[in-house]
Amino acid sequence: MNMILPNRLSVFLIVAIAIITMLLSTPGVIYAGNGDDSGANPGSTSEVVVLNVVDRGDDAAKAMVKTAFGEKGDEVVSHMIHRVSLPTYYVSSKSPTPRTTDSPPWSGYQVIRTQADIRGVTGHFMARTALNGSDYAWVGVGTNPLAQIGVDMAYHHDSTVSITPFWEVWPDFGMIHIVDHYDQYGNPVYWNVPAGHTLIATVYWDSGEQEWFFFINDVDTGKYSAFWYDCSPNRDSAEWIVGVPAKR
Repeated sequence: MNMILPNRLSVFLIVAIAIITMLLSTPGVIYAGNGDDSGANPGSTSEVVVLNVVDRGDDAAKAMVKTAFGEKGDEVVSHMIHRVSLPTYYVSSKSPTPRTTDSPPWSGYQVIRTQADIRGVTGHFMARTALNGSDYAWVGVGTNPLAQIGVDMAYHHDSTVSITPFWEVWPDFGMIHIVDHYDQYGNPVYWNVPAGHTLIATVYWDSGEQEWFFFINDVDTGKYSAFWYDCSPNRDSAEWIVGVPAKR
Protein backbone atom coordinates (compact mmCIF):
# COMPACT_ATOMS: atom_id res chain seq x y z
CA MET A 1 0.00 0.00 0.00
CA ASN A 2 1.39 3.37 -0.96
CA MET A 3 1.64 5.97 1.80
CA ILE A 4 1.41 9.65 1.01
CA LEU A 5 3.31 11.77 3.50
CA PRO A 6 1.95 15.14 4.58
CA ASN A 7 3.39 18.01 2.56
CA ARG A 8 5.37 19.58 5.42
CA LEU A 9 6.98 16.26 6.33
CA SER A 10 7.86 15.58 2.69
CA VAL A 11 9.56 18.94 2.36
CA PHE A 12 11.47 18.37 5.61
CA LEU A 13 12.78 14.98 4.46
CA ILE A 14 13.85 16.32 1.07
CA VAL A 15 15.74 19.22 2.66
CA ALA A 16 17.38 16.93 5.23
CA ILE A 17 18.55 14.49 2.55
CA ALA A 18 19.91 17.36 0.46
CA ILE A 19 21.89 18.77 3.39
CA ILE A 20 23.38 15.38 4.29
CA THR A 21 24.32 14.73 0.66
CA MET A 22 25.98 18.16 0.40
CA LEU A 23 28.01 17.62 3.57
CA LEU A 24 29.26 14.21 2.47
CA SER A 25 30.21 15.35 -1.02
CA THR A 26 31.98 18.62 -0.19
CA PRO A 27 35.64 18.17 -1.25
CA GLY A 28 38.64 19.31 0.72
CA VAL A 29 36.88 20.13 3.99
CA ILE A 30 38.75 19.02 7.12
CA TYR A 31 37.23 19.87 10.47
CA ALA A 32 38.65 19.63 13.98
CA GLY A 33 37.45 16.05 14.23
CA ASN A 34 40.47 15.15 12.14
CA GLY A 35 42.79 17.01 14.50
CA ASP A 36 42.73 20.45 12.88
CA ASP A 37 43.34 22.93 15.71
CA SER A 38 41.69 25.81 13.85
CA GLY A 39 38.24 25.14 15.34
CA ALA A 40 35.57 22.52 15.73
CA ASN A 41 33.01 21.41 13.19
CA PRO A 42 30.09 23.86 13.53
CA GLY A 43 27.29 22.30 15.54
CA SER A 44 29.46 19.62 17.13
CA THR A 45 30.95 19.31 20.57
CA SER A 46 34.72 19.16 20.91
CA GLU A 47 37.38 18.31 23.44
CA VAL A 48 41.05 19.01 23.91
CA VAL A 49 43.24 15.94 23.41
CA VAL A 50 46.66 16.09 25.06
CA LEU A 51 49.48 14.37 23.19
CA ASN A 52 52.47 12.69 24.79
CA VAL A 53 55.01 15.02 23.21
CA VAL A 54 58.44 14.65 24.80
CA ASP A 55 60.93 17.47 25.46
CA ARG A 56 64.47 16.21 26.10
CA GLY A 57 66.08 19.64 26.19
CA ASP A 58 68.16 21.75 23.85
CA ASP A 59 71.32 19.66 24.03
CA ALA A 60 69.50 16.45 23.07
CA ALA A 61 67.68 18.27 20.26
CA LYS A 62 70.95 19.64 18.87
CA ALA A 63 72.54 16.20 19.02
CA MET A 64 69.65 14.73 17.03
CA VAL A 65 69.86 17.56 14.49
CA LYS A 66 73.55 16.78 13.96
CA THR A 67 72.68 13.12 13.41
CA ALA A 68 69.81 13.86 11.03
CA PHE A 69 71.61 16.46 8.90
CA GLY A 70 75.02 14.75 8.84
CA GLU A 71 77.83 16.94 7.55
CA LYS A 72 75.51 19.97 7.56
CA GLY A 73 74.48 19.37 11.16
CA ASP A 74 76.81 21.93 12.74
CA GLU A 75 75.58 24.63 10.36
CA VAL A 76 71.94 23.83 11.17
CA VAL A 77 72.63 23.87 14.91
CA SER A 78 74.18 27.34 14.59
CA HIS A 79 70.72 28.64 13.60
CA MET A 80 68.98 27.12 16.66
CA ILE A 81 68.69 30.19 18.90
CA HIS A 82 65.17 30.48 20.37
CA ARG A 83 62.91 27.51 21.03
CA VAL A 84 59.14 27.99 20.76
CA SER A 85 56.45 26.26 22.87
CA LEU A 86 55.81 22.52 22.56
CA PRO A 87 52.80 21.52 20.39
CA THR A 88 51.21 19.22 22.96
CA TYR A 89 47.47 19.16 22.18
CA TYR A 90 44.81 19.39 19.52
CA VAL A 91 41.06 19.94 19.39
CA SER A 92 39.05 16.83 18.61
CA SER A 93 35.42 16.95 17.52
CA LYS A 94 33.11 14.32 19.00
CA SER A 95 30.96 14.51 15.86
CA PRO A 96 33.49 14.87 13.03
CA THR A 97 32.69 15.24 9.37
CA PRO A 98 34.33 12.43 7.37
CA ARG A 99 37.61 13.41 5.73
CA THR A 100 37.41 13.42 1.95
CA THR A 101 40.00 12.00 -0.41
CA ASP A 102 40.17 15.15 -2.56
CA SER A 103 43.26 17.32 -2.24
CA PRO A 104 44.85 20.14 -4.25
CA PRO A 105 47.61 19.31 -6.74
CA TRP A 106 51.10 19.00 -5.32
CA SER A 107 54.63 18.29 -6.42
CA GLY A 108 57.84 17.18 -4.80
CA TYR A 109 60.02 14.12 -4.35
CA GLN A 110 59.28 10.70 -2.91
CA VAL A 111 61.54 7.76 -2.11
CA ILE A 112 59.98 4.30 -1.76
CA ARG A 113 61.80 1.41 -0.06
CA THR A 114 60.45 -2.14 -0.15
CA GLN A 115 62.61 -2.96 2.89
CA ALA A 116 60.73 -0.34 4.99
CA ASP A 117 64.01 0.78 6.58
CA ILE A 118 63.86 4.56 6.09
CA ARG A 119 65.39 6.40 9.06
CA GLY A 120 64.21 9.90 8.24
CA VAL A 121 63.93 12.78 5.82
CA THR A 122 65.29 16.33 5.84
CA GLY A 123 64.50 19.29 3.63
CA HIS A 124 64.32 23.05 3.32
CA PHE A 125 61.86 25.43 1.70
CA MET A 126 61.11 29.16 1.51
CA ALA A 127 58.10 30.65 3.26
CA ARG A 128 55.91 32.51 0.83
CA THR A 129 52.53 34.21 0.88
CA ALA A 130 49.65 32.27 -0.67
CA LEU A 131 47.77 34.52 -3.11
CA ASN A 132 44.46 32.69 -2.78
CA GLY A 133 43.65 30.06 -0.21
CA SER A 134 46.29 27.86 1.37
CA ASP A 135 49.58 26.32 0.38
CA TYR A 136 51.75 23.77 2.20
CA ALA A 137 55.35 22.63 2.20
CA TRP A 138 56.47 19.69 4.33
CA VAL A 139 58.71 16.68 4.78
CA GLY A 140 57.39 13.36 6.05
CA VAL A 141 57.90 9.63 6.52
CA GLY A 142 55.36 6.92 5.75
CA THR A 143 51.95 6.87 4.15
CA ASN A 144 49.58 5.37 6.71
CA PRO A 145 50.41 6.61 9.26
CA LEU A 146 52.21 9.61 7.79
CA ALA A 147 54.45 11.61 10.15
CA GLN A 148 55.16 15.09 8.78
CA ILE A 149 56.27 18.59 9.70
CA GLY A 150 56.21 21.74 7.59
CA VAL A 151 54.63 25.14 7.07
CA ASP A 152 51.03 26.20 6.34
CA MET A 153 50.95 29.31 4.12
CA ALA A 154 47.42 30.72 4.09
CA TYR A 155 45.44 33.64 2.68
CA HIS A 156 42.24 33.99 4.70
CA HIS A 157 38.76 35.26 3.83
CA ASP A 158 39.37 38.46 5.81
CA SER A 159 42.42 39.17 3.60
CA THR A 160 44.90 38.42 6.41
CA VAL A 161 47.92 36.25 5.72
CA SER A 162 49.53 33.65 7.98
CA ILE A 163 52.62 31.49 7.52
CA THR A 164 52.58 28.98 10.37
CA PRO A 165 54.69 25.86 11.00
CA PHE A 166 52.72 22.70 11.73
CA TRP A 167 53.11 18.99 12.38
CA GLU A 168 50.81 16.02 11.84
CA VAL A 169 50.56 12.26 12.21
CA TRP A 170 47.77 11.29 9.82
CA PRO A 171 45.28 9.68 10.28
CA ASP A 172 45.90 9.63 14.06
CA PHE A 173 45.37 13.40 14.09
CA GLY A 174 45.53 16.22 11.59
CA MET A 175 47.41 19.48 11.29
CA ILE A 176 48.56 21.04 14.56
CA HIS A 177 49.81 24.60 14.21
CA ILE A 178 52.86 25.22 16.39
CA VAL A 179 52.52 27.84 19.13
CA ASP A 180 55.23 30.46 19.56
CA HIS A 181 54.22 31.36 23.09
CA TYR A 182 51.20 32.00 25.32
CA ASP A 183 49.99 35.47 26.25
CA GLN A 184 49.28 36.71 29.77
CA TYR A 185 45.78 35.20 29.64
CA GLY A 186 47.02 31.77 28.57
CA ASN A 187 45.90 32.13 24.95
CA PRO A 188 48.14 30.64 22.25
CA VAL A 189 50.08 32.99 19.99
CA TYR A 190 50.94 30.93 16.92
CA TRP A 191 54.38 30.97 15.38
CA ASN A 192 54.21 33.23 12.33
CA VAL A 193 57.09 33.15 9.84
CA PRO A 194 57.79 36.22 7.66
CA ALA A 195 57.56 35.65 3.91
CA GLY A 196 60.93 35.05 2.29
CA HIS A 197 62.47 33.28 5.26
CA THR A 198 64.08 29.86 4.81
CA LEU A 199 62.84 26.90 6.85
CA ILE A 200 64.63 23.61 7.40
CA ALA A 201 62.91 20.54 8.81
CA THR A 202 63.28 16.86 9.57
CA VAL A 203 61.35 13.83 10.74
CA TYR A 204 63.97 11.37 11.96
CA TRP A 205 64.03 8.04 13.81
CA ASP A 206 65.81 8.19 17.17
CA SER A 207 67.01 4.60 17.56
CA GLY A 208 68.18 5.23 21.12
CA GLU A 209 64.86 6.54 22.42
CA GLN A 210 62.80 4.45 19.96
CA GLU A 211 60.74 7.53 19.06
CA TRP A 212 60.44 9.91 16.12
CA PHE A 213 62.15 13.29 16.31
CA PHE A 214 60.36 16.30 14.77
CA PHE A 215 62.23 19.52 14.01
CA ILE A 216 61.64 22.76 12.11
CA ASN A 217 63.77 25.92 12.15
CA ASP A 218 63.52 29.44 10.71
CA VAL A 219 67.17 30.03 9.88
CA ASP A 220 66.64 33.79 9.51
CA THR A 221 65.34 34.37 13.05
CA GLY A 222 66.77 31.33 14.84
CA LYS A 223 63.34 30.18 16.09
CA TYR A 224 62.83 26.44 16.15
CA SER A 225 60.62 23.65 17.41
CA ALA A 226 62.06 20.27 18.41
CA PHE A 227 60.39 17.35 20.15
CA TRP A 228 59.97 13.58 20.22
CA TYR A 229 56.75 11.65 19.65
CA ASP A 230 55.97 7.94 19.84
CA CYS A 231 54.21 6.99 16.60
CA SER A 232 54.57 4.22 14.03
CA PRO A 233 54.69 5.46 10.43
CA ASN A 234 55.33 2.69 7.94
CA ARG A 235 58.95 3.31 7.01
CA ASP A 236 58.62 2.44 3.33
CA SER A 237 58.51 6.00 1.97
CA ALA A 238 59.86 9.50 2.55
CA GLU A 239 58.48 12.66 0.97
CA TRP A 240 59.37 16.31 0.36
CA ILE A 241 56.17 18.00 -0.83
CA VAL A 242 54.96 21.45 -1.91
CA GLY A 243 51.25 21.95 -2.59
CA VAL A 244 49.63 24.56 -4.80
CA PRO A 245 47.15 27.07 -3.35
CA ALA A 246 43.69 25.70 -2.58
CA LYS A 247 40.65 27.74 -1.63
CA ARG A 248 40.22 28.30 2.10
